[in-house]
Amino acid sequence: MTLDMLLRGIAWFLLGSWAFFALRILLYTSEQPAGERARALRKILLGLIAVALG
Repeated sequence: MTLDMLLRGIAWFLLGSWAFFALRILLYTSEQPAGERARALRKILLGLIAVALG
């Protein structure tokens, strides 16, 4: 296995996991009442930024 193949595999795994996480966020925010959706989405996005910076 070459380094190129390994990096491609890691990239596909990360893409798949982020896509799954994005779908979970959309599902969670769609279940919230209309007035709470913006606050729920903002809370999740701030959490993602904190994790990305940490």
